[in-house]
Amino acid sequence: MKALILLAGKARRMGKMTENLPKTLLKVNGKPILQWMIDSLLHEGVEDFIFVVGFLQDKLRNYISENYPDLKVTWITNELYGSTNTSYSVLLTRDVVLSSGEPILLINGDVVLDRRVIHEVLHAPHATSLAVRLDRVAEEEVKFRLNERKEIIEIGKHINPAKADGESVGINRLSVDLLQKLYPILERRIKDEEHGAMEFYEASFNESIHKGEVYGIADVTRFPVMEIDTVADYEEAKEAVRGKLEE
Repeated sequence: MKALILLAGKARRMGKMTENLPKTLLKVNGKPILQWMIDSLLHEGVEDFIFVVGFLQDKLRNYISENYPDLKVTWITNELYGSTNTSYSVLLTRDVVLSSGEPILLINGDVVLDRRVIHEVLHAPHATSLAVRLDRVAEEEVKFRLNERKEIIEIGKHINPAKADGESVGINRLSVDLLQKLYPILERRIKDEEHGAMEFYEASFNESIHKGEVYGIADVTRFPVMEIDTVADYEEAKEAVRGKLEE
């Protein structure tokens, strides 16, 4: 199992807070978000990392070399980080991921989490499973709908909150079989669809679901987990997880 962590974005909505510091290095409960992530993955036995970087990448590379000098890392640079989105960053990893023949944990680099969340995703019953919260549905978040078997039948920001069953939190366990089908969808959408390079990867998840792929869920509602998109999110997260994250 490899961890694929997306760290390329500029975090424009964070304003001056991230002008000179990657969002993933903001501290929560005394540790950078990225440290919580790496330590949690290592605790759960995930030791092989792929980092997609772009904005302020030198600071990220330096952070890893100084704090995790023995970490097994593959670095991939998204040179177009200012004009692309997560779909494009994921597509850049195709050769590395497919040649490994391993499943991956695809994680957005701005997710506050602890080891219990990673454990839950790794032990979810479906080979492809997305970490989700079932207790809230915000308009701007990636939402999903479920069937009676608790499988995802639709996912994306486009879903009406009133019809959604919850939110995806940006931690995704993807099987080898799914990956082999997902990368061609990502490539086609980026090439063919209007604004494809600016899509979130969940748009390709959604297309693969409509083509018959099965996505299960890992319910992490009971754990402290939150994706940071804005300054308000960051302030809320610091309060929400205070004293609740487990080392």
